Amino acid sequence: MRYREINDLKDFSRDVEVVIDFVGEEEYRRSFAVIGVLGIGDDMKPSTQALENQFMALYNNLFDLEARCSTADQLDTLHKAVAQSRDNYNAALRSALQDGDPEVAALTSQMGTIQVTLDQEVKDLGDIASILNVITKAVDIGSKLAAKAGGL
Repeated sequence: MRYREINDLKDFSRDVEVVIDFVGEEEYRRSFAVIGVLGIGDDMKPSTQALENQFMALYNNLFDLEARCSTADQLDTLHKAVAQSRDNYNAALRSALQDGDPEVAALTSQMGTIQVTLDQEVKDLGDIASILNVITKAVDIGSKLAAKAGGL
């Protein structure tokens, strides 16, 4: 992105889309695992995995979601949610979530439930207001979970 005078999240998401289209999503995720950014591995705790699933669902579909937004407020809501999801996931990577904690287990379960709805909404790409509502709810649950990591 150095060739641009001004960079914003839209530019970044387009660049990511080009890379994913070129190498494929699995290779893209695998490359992050190699450098340790996403922490993909057999030893990932369910709570951290739930936060990763949420972030990757938003991140990998950002370009399509942006295209559905018709107002600056919708774009702002989307970008803030993706950034918060990223921060939630990074907090979980930096800290040790205790999956044995009943609150963490309950929030992880909620994350799994809303992830199904989120995945379906993103796949269908219907009404953007409905999609943003689900994204906001999902990220709010993720924020509660990340707060248990002590990273936020």
